[in-house]
Amino acid sequence: MIHRLAAAMAAAFFVVGVVAAAPVLARDINAGPIWSDQDARNKCPSVCAGAGGAWNGSWHTTAPGRMSVCSCRFGGGSSGRREGRSFDAGPIWSDQQAKTVCPAVCTSHNRRWQGEWRTTVPGRMSECTCYR
Repeated sequence: MIHRLAAAMAAAFFVVGVVAAAPVLARDINAGPIWSDQDARNKCPSVCAGAGGAWNGSWHTTAPGRMSVCSCRFGGGSSGRREGRSFDAGPIWSDQQAKTVCPAVCTSHNRRWQGEWRTTVPGRMSECTCYR
């Protein structure tokens, strides 16, 4: 009886530990056209909430004048959440270019890039979001 109780408690602690350590995932959700950072601050929180996530502050345009995406956090809860920090990266014109530029930017700040970037001033400045 005691062994069964101990086994059940061990299993419960294991499950709680696994759930508490669940990773935070970021995913881009289509949001229609976003014209500026202010427009993103107005639209993205509800776009992400509608998909069951929370906006992480990043967005980028995928089809100029037609489609942008909001980067949304899913999973992990508040205890497992890791916040990213954005660093200026100069102009980035595409996801393909970001895959080259952002890892170097993040490495220079002793951080890692996880695929998030956004244009802050069209044609002039973009930011890479980096994590520890």
